[in-house]
Amino acid sequence: MNQRPKTEDQEGIYIYCITDSSGPKEFKSVGIGGRSDRVYSLCYDGMSAVVSQSPKMRFQALRDNLMPHELVVEEAMQEFTTLPVRFCTVAKTEEEVIEKGLKRFEATLKDMIKNMKGKVELGLRVMWTDMKPIFAEIAETPEIKRLKSSPQPNLMGIGRRVEELLKIKKEKEAEDLLGKFKKLAVDYKLNSTYGDPWLLNAAFLVEKEKEKDFDEIVNKTHEQHKERINLKYVGPLAPYNFANVELTF
Repeated sequence: MNQRPKTEDQEGIYIYCITDSSGPKEFKSVGIGGRSDRVYSLCYDGMSAVVSQSPKMRFQALRDNLMPHELVVEEAMQEFTTLPVRFCTVAKTEEEVIEKGLKRFEATLKDMIKNMKGKVELGLRVMWTDMKPIFAEIAETPEIKRLKSSPQPNLMGIGRRVEELLKIKKEKEAEDLLGKFKKLAVDYKLNSTYGDPWLLNAAFLVEKEKEKDFDEIVNKTHEQHKERINLKYVGPLAPYNFANVELTF
């Protein structure tokens, strides 16, 4: 658990996000650091930084720290166009937040707010539910059947070719799935996948008015392919993958 600093020199201002709020705002969420610090906004020329007092320290990316950060951003996005700020961004003072943050990057931040207005991020992760039928399909390809029927089959060579065909199959099915969703998105980003079963890990930037249409495609895809793939669908989220702000102090 984070301990309360002993001196004022150890205090800082933690920044959660930037919004298009033009007036002061108090939030229900509590600040990072385990001290229940109040969360509020600092305003400058039609936009705001959502902040709290916090220990001036480097917070580890642990659940107890990530959760309050994400809850503040989630609350802000219910009312405002919201740009998430990189986790563990801490300024020395409120004045520094305004002068070296909002004021210094005013043009860039306002442009980002304009681009994100009326949009949300939706996340989709897709995995094969069972690898046995996938490998069985590869084993039934003419090439693998031919290699296995050789008088002296090269088992290592066959194994390498199975891995290559698995990669090709994965890329093909992932691209087919992606095509169903990206047509409704303003933008999308492919994130890393890990392990054989994982087909797709993508974030989509979608206009709010098209969110229900996107939901319908997800539900329809699930019903059509639920024996083969498992879909994990999250959102709406703040645009972490499309407008994550990095401020340096």
